[in-house]
Amino acid sequence: MEWLFDYLYFTGASVDKNPHIALKAINLVIYLVLYFVYAHLGLNLRHHYWVVKFGVCKMLAYFGFYQNNFCRTLFHITLIFVLFLSTTSVANPIRFSPDKTLIIGGNQNFAPFEFLNKEGVPDGYAIDVMKAVAKREGLNIKFKLDTWSNTRLALENKKIDAVTGMLHSKERDKIFDFSVPHFVITYAIFKRHETPIKSLADIKEKEVIVVEDVYAHDWLIEKKITKSIIPVVKPGEALRLLASGKHDCAIIPRLHGLDLLSELKINNIETVGPPVLKQELCFAVAAGNSDLLAELNEGLLSIQRSGEYDDIFLKWLSVHEHKKRVRKLSNYVLLFFSAVTLLLLTVLFWNWSLKRAVKFKTKALRQNETRLSQIVEGIPIPTYVIDEKRTVTHWNRACEALTGKAADDIVGTNNYYKALYNNKTYSIVDLLLDNVLKNRVQHHDNNKYRESSILEGAYEAEIYFDNLGIEGRWLYGTAALLKDETGKINGVIETWQDLTGYKQLEMQLIQSQKMEAIGTLAGGIAHDFNNILSAVIGNAELALSDLAKESSLSDHLEQILSAGMRARDLVNQILTFSRQTQLETKPVQVSAITKETHKLFRVSLPSNIKIQQDIQSDALVMADATQIHQIVMNLCTNARQAMVDAGGSLRVRLSEVQLDEDQIGPEADLIPGKFIKLTVADTGHGVSPEFQNKIFDPFFTTKRIGEGTGMGLSVIHGIIKRYGGIINFDSEPGKGSTFRVFLPIVTGDASI
Repeated sequence: MEWLFDYLYFTGASVDKNPHIALKAINLVIYLVLYFVYAHLGLNLRHHYWVVKFGVCKMLAYFGFYQNNFCRTLFHITLIFVLFLSTTSVANPIRFSPDKTLIIGGNQNFAPFEFLNKEGVPDGYAIDVMKAVAKREGLNIKFKLDTWSNTRLALENKKIDAVTGMLHSKERDKIFDFSVPHFVITYAIFKRHETPIKSLADIKEKEVIVVEDVYAHDWLIEKKITKSIIPVVKPGEALRLLASGKHDCAIIPRLHGLDLLSELKINNIETVGPPVLKQELCFAVAAGNSDLLAELNEGLLSIQRSGEYDDIFLKWLSVHEHKKRVRKLSNYVLLFFSAVTLLLLTVLFWNWSLKRAVKFKTKALRQNETRLSQIVEGIPIPTYVIDEKRTVTHWNRACEALTGKAADDIVGTNNYYKALYNNKTYSIVDLLLDNVLKNRVQHHDNNKYRESSILEGAYEAEIYFDNLGIEGRWLYGTAALLKDETGKINGVIETWQDLTGYKQLEMQLIQSQKMEAIGTLAGGIAHDFNNILSAVIGNAELALSDLAKESSLSDHLEQILSAGMRARDLVNQILTFSRQTQLETKPVQVSAITKETHKLFRVSLPSNIKIQQDIQSDALVMADATQIHQIVMNLCTNARQAMVDAGGSLRVRLSEVQLDEDQIGPEADLIPGKFIKLTVADTGHGVSPEFQNKIFDPFFTTKRIGEGTGMGLSVIHGIIKRYGGIINFDSEPGKGSTFRVFLPIVTGDASI
């Protein structure tokens, strides 16, 4: 009855649709006659009719040709004519009996599709699909697996009835008939890891291994991919050759190749690039065996609808294809939620863009902060940075060394005031942060600050900080604003340079210039005064020679002569100070001069002063004997005057010392070596600290009027420096003073 239903449906045998019942009855009689003719010939009319149904009838019905009676009649005549032609065209088909055992061929080396298992039994995906189809269609089959070349040749010579799998091509379609495809085979390039092949374009002029007579072999020859084709019998042989280093690559089915790599334990081969070839895998029969082909097609469709095909597919190909099926299912799920996903992705992208921008901005800020920290830390002068809230953000090591305040204690606070000032004051950095007017900045703190000539908007000043170090420090500070790209003030950077050493050099230069001026003035006066004294002394001596010894004027003349002599000595000291006298230096024995001075000086000491002498060296120094005598006498005289009221003890000691660079220090202008050390110590009233840095200045004295000229220590200081020595002292009020003279020792014969 199903043939009748098919016919009625496609010829419109409905009373409602077609009132011409007689015409439809005639068509039905003709169809039934043809059906019995087909049955007598052993053909399947239904297959031919389905071709007509989908190829002609359905198309005509779709475009509405049944609305016209003439067209409808013409259609029925065409249908009958087509069926008649189909009857005559298959008058001599290849017939098979349902009870006949069909020989099904296959490739014995094409796992997991078709192969001989360990027991020698045909097995694989295509074998199981063919078994399921045969069971559905009631076919008796027997498998015969061989090499692919032999199997293909057997089907071509009709020694077997069908093969479980053959790739479809136009050339093969001329020799064989193909079923609908039941799988898609992908061929891939297999190469060694080190071989520089990335795509199909790279295998030109390369040696390519391929299994002979397979579709890929025909394709390589047809497309002329390469001239160096290396045919082999089995895919495993191709992979072994490639793994051993022979040839360049192989083109074999991807799934089969991956299975073989695992089975053969080959680990130096990989697939590369996308599949180079995709082709449908079909059942194939000898040309003209349409009935068997129809049975195979119906059986294949039946197992696909029932789900049995899926079970077979998962059994054999799930290892490599299961992920693809899951991915395909996931795509359907994603498609179902596409609208929500698209919106979510948009939000996520927007959020990611913001985060990315923030990340880059944060990274740039961190890099700038790190760069600023490295710059500030690397500056050798004290430098610190505060932000707009007056919080210290940077405090370099030079600042730590200058102030004694560690960065950990300052950074994050506003305690930079305490580190630099005794009391919290309004400093230059506050003026800059408050963006006050220029004239107010310059008039701040007694006009100390001035606008920098180097950096625009910066200010600089020299300030004395009495709380830094033992004696305070002079610092040169420069402060400048920090601004962002919009010009907004976000901090201040201030640097300090220690000017204490420069200030000391400046004071020494001023003192030197003052001494030079005084020396020049004193030298000029001394020469003129010396001429006057010569006349006074000469006339006094002449007058004494003319007077009798018992004359009362003799005492007065001797007083005049004595005063003139003292005045001449003073003039000589002035000339010595001004370095305008010529000196003759010779090796001098300081011990002899010290002993002589001791004898002369001891007589003039009052009874309340005790003198002690300790001579431990007879070394020689290069000097003038008179000036060495002047040094010893001057120091002893100063010591006596310091003890004249209260009395005390005077100690004179002469010794040898060896001084090296560490003992001399960087400030003393001495050459390391042996020195004779003269020490003169007293227990007098001492020198107050405020006068100690002036004690060697000319005309400076702490003595009462008439007791000294203030030239003694300045003169001997110049003498000692001229001879390459130094003089220093320690003094404490109420306990006395100790003077030390160091003169370099020389070798030779003493002149005195």
